[in-house]
Amino acid sequence: MIEVETELISKKELLQVMNISYGQLYRWKRKKLIPEDWFIKKSVSTGQETFFPRELVLERIRKIIELKDQVSLDELSDIFSPKEEEVNIEAERLFEKNVVTRQGMELFTNMVEGAVDLSDLKQVLMVKILDDQVVTGHITFEEGKLIWRFLEAHYHRLNKEESCVLLIRHLGLPFVVGALKREMVIVDEGDRLVLEIEIMKEIGKIKLALLG
Repeated sequence: MIEVETELISKKELLQVMNISYGQLYRWKRKKLIPEDWFIKKSVSTGQETFFPRELVLERIRKIIELKDQVSLDELSDIFSPKEEEVNIEAERLFEKNVVTRQGMELFTNMVEGAVDLSDLKQVLMVKILDDQVVTGHITFEEGKLIWRFLEAHYHRLNKEESCVLLIRHLGLPFVVGALKREMVIVDEGDRLVLEIEIMKEIGKIKLALLG
């Protein structure tokens, strides 16, 4: 069995590696750019120290530094937030900004056998997945269907930090699972992890593209 564990980074190391100040870190926390539950208190020989999930926090801070001079911290907070009501989505703008393609939308229309609503962030996410994974041949149309059924049923539970959807093939047969925390997933050595979709990261990409 393969179990994924989360590597941690101490606050002291984080400040050094990213060349940021204590004040910046906690300002971003107050603005909800860095989630509260990423601040993990652990006992050490000298008392208590704060740690963070290493890859998640490094990637988030790199993105904040990259964007902080282009958009306001409040706009960044919206990008990293799961709140859908803050997003104004127009179909033509999605195409103009290359968030999704008309080919992906056509595939999704065939998949749901009905009208597609691109003002719905969940459906935009699914069209993006089809563009990135089915159009490129990485997964099959039928596997895309499995992902859509899973998202349709569990999207609101998975629309939060650290949640992901996994497409796994067992003896060649695909199935989909969701994880509220990636490190809680255990995949058998005989299974093949084909695709991992980090929900909040993909939604953040969509929101960011629409801001431009």
